[in-house]
Amino acid sequence: MRSIPRVSLFVLICVALARCGSAPVAPPPAPLTDPDDILRVARETMAAAAFCTLITLDEEGRPRARIMDPTAPDAGMRVTLMTNPLSRKVRQIERDPRVTLLYFDSGAPGYVTIIGRAIMIVEPAEKRRRWVDRWSPHVDDPGQAILYEVIPERIEVVSPARGVVPDPATWTPPGVDYEARMDLAT
Repeated sequence: MRSIPRVSLFVLICVALARCGSAPVAPPPAPLTDPDDILRVARETMAAAAFCTLITLDEEGRPRARIMDPTAPDAGMRVTLMTNPLSRKVRQIERDPRVTLLYFDSGAPGYVTIIGRAIMIVEPAEKRRRWVDRWSPHVDDPGQAILYEVIPERIEVVSPARGVVPDPATWTPPGVDYEARMDLAT
């Protein structure tokens, strides 16, 4: 008896299923375009991702990336990052505070990109207020750690499962220019 090649068997199954008919497929929901909806999805995606990638520019202008453990975003979508004062990123941010954060949720899947500026938090009381316990195992003295607040200028989101999809022609993600929303962030 001659066996049917797998590809041919697959084609036969597809043809048989097409002839039998199938239940109508519901159209996908309309893509979300409202900035408040996009930011809600950004928060959900960031929470699911937990970690982010911080991208800075080195001395030669090349992007440098590393995984970070940020705080949850505040009302203004600002996040806080902690690092060692001797790390390269400290010198890079001092030279050029423009940074990008990338959160990837592999479960949905989806991602959030925050394009903004990193500002060092220097006031000891403010550093204590923003400190999160999960950072403690990484530093001997939390007072010596460097904390940065990342202030968003633009937030871009893609999460098809949550209704935020890129432009079909250009793949440009929906975004929110945050400088226009700063009055809402205070």
